[in-house]
Amino acid sequence: MRQYHNPLYDDHHDLPIYANIPKISYVLSSSPRCGSTYLAALISQTKTLGAPHEYLAEDNFRMMQVRFQTPDDHSTMREIVRRRTSELGVFGVKLHANQLAQLRYMQSLGHNFEISKYVFIQRKDRIRQAISYAKAVLSQEWIAIENYSHPESGTINSNKIDVEGMLGNIDRENNDWLAFFSDKGIDPLIVFYEDVLENPQCEVDRIAQWLGVPSGQVDQSKVPLKRQSNEETEEIIRSFRAKVGSSN
Repeated sequence: MRQYHNPLYDDHHDLPIYANIPKISYVLSSSPRCGSTYLAALISQTKTLGAPHEYLAEDNFRMMQVRFQTPDDHSTMREIVRRRTSELGVFGVKLHANQLAQLRYMQSLGHNFEISKYVFIQRKDRIRQAISYAKAVLSQEWIAIENYSHPESGTINSNKIDVEGMLGNIDRENNDWLAFFSDKGIDPLIVFYEDVLENPQCEVDRIAQWLGVPSGQVDQSKVPLKRQSNEETEEIIRSFRAKVGSSN
């Protein structure tokens, strides 16, 4: 079986070792294909806001455990925090709502960081998100990175794309976040992917201001992610919108 690998979790994306407990820890709250990986890559460029990637996803966590050669979950999480916390003491982690249990588990192991802020990223264009989600499920290509070919990706049958089903999944994920925020009395910072695309520096600066730390320069051209939508995506969008209207 092929060993899982995602370049975003390699050592060249690490930050200088931070030996203390993070001063500020935050969650990038996301749903599948909402643009959170792109936003996380932009945030990582600042060097001040940490590198809020999806560390608690099983494959990513185990990949980093192999890289660190750590014996258990506790020591693996400790190394992630040490290597992905900024020099200002800011640590971020990207989560889907169904990964909150993993976060609680890691905190139960004795890691002395308390999540104090939540950045909730969403997409205005839910149809485009749903189609991107469906294509990722069918192709198993969840991320496209420059100079990296995903070994498991393949062609898809567009007739199998269940847009309405994926819209339902996205709504459930977002509603789970909203229920969590309401239950915990959390007021998250709302960010929209489309606004990030239009003015990435402004949105990253807004996140930095909300966290209460200096921002840093971001450059879209240096984000190592490749655009995954194509003409097939546009045709599916046109077909679905013609069928049900554009209210979604």
